[in-house]
Amino acid sequence: MADSSRYSALCIPNKRYTLELYLCTDSKVNSKSIYMQDSTKRARGRPRAYNRAAALKAITSLFWRHGFSATSLDDISAATSMSRPSLYQAFGSKADMYQQAFAGFVQRMATATSAALDVSESPDVALVNFFHAIMDIYFDEDSAVGCFVFCTTVAETGNHPEFQNALHAVIEKLDAALSEYFQNAQHANLIRAESDVQALATLTQGLLQHIAIRARAGDSKEELLKRVKSGLSAILDYHCSNSLSEPGS
Repeated sequence: MADSSRYSALCIPNKRYTLELYLCTDSKVNSKSIYMQDSTKRARGRPRAYNRAAALKAITSLFWRHGFSATSLDDISAATSMSRPSLYQAFGSKADMYQQAFAGFVQRMATATSAALDVSESPDVALVNFFHAIMDIYFDEDSAVGCFVFCTTVAETGNHPEFQNALHAVIEKLDAALSEYFQNAQHANLIRAESDVQALATLTQGLLQHIAIRARAGDSKEELLKRVKSGLSAILDYHCSNSLSEPGS
């Protein structure tokens, strides 16, 4: 083999192995002279251990703050202290990582709000509790970043049909959950019998999306709570006997 001290290395990755091309740096030797060494013969080190939950949390935070397109694999690698090959092995492609972050956020929201929609409470109290649980998540980061779903996914649906499908599924499930709540409230005589529960669910989800965007835009939690109470009052005043407290009370 040639004297490697007179050559500089250039590593070219391959799916199965890496070839190292050693380019001659000695002016006395033909500048086009190269030799190759198969790196598969070198001893492999033990893979670095990682905490999957912590890594996914870091990935979620990046996508939540910057969106899918503006978050690079280098950003993710730096935030997780994992190399690109390790990231691919653990989570798949960048789109796969986003979908896992998306799914984790949706599950977190479902867990946080599941107990709030309780017909043992009047609709005004139950729905304020529902929005409180959501806003606790919107403001959980160092600064308000709004909703992962409504604030980062919409812009990507044109280029990623799988993101569009996931977004549509969330909207449908949220509509179904709210419709079920209003139907149960109706059966408990908390909502007028003639009220359209699907329309109430649609209006409530519209208020939620409004709050999500305003949180992203920088509104404070206190200001958003006032808007929640005003919005719910407009939705519920005719449909239930209990009215909301005045905003700010």
